[in-house]
Amino acid sequence: MKKYPGHELANSAAPAKEKVLSLRSRAQKGDALALEIFDFQARAMGFHVANLVTLLDPGIVVIGGGLMDHEVTTPEFRERYLRILRETAAPYLWPAQRATIKIIPAVLGELSQAIGAALVALYQSRS
Repeated sequence: MKKYPGHELANSAAPAKEKVLSLRSRAQKGDALALEIFDFQARAMGFHVANLVTLLDPGIVVIGGGLMDHEVTTPEFRERYLRILRETAAPYLWPAQRATIKIIPAVLGELSQAIGAALVALYQSRS
């Protein structure tokens, strides 16, 4: 907030939870503070993804949760978040991983994790 002392949230009497929950919609409207927060989060997630990809060597990483929810986020918001995540992760991956890894948004909504777990169980039962 020090960087944005005149920001509406700096002077708001709203409860902290309400302020936090307003950030996603603010970011989608171009609010500089909110965008900076989500950009920071995307970079942190990029470092985390790089660590996991280096360790586990998956072919695909699916990013889910409320930030990828098609019902409440814009394509531009999701693309920006994923672009920053990918750009942050890339320098820390092996060259072969950089060329082949797919970092994609979840598209099945709230059931993404359940469907993924069911598919893993199905494929393991067949082998």
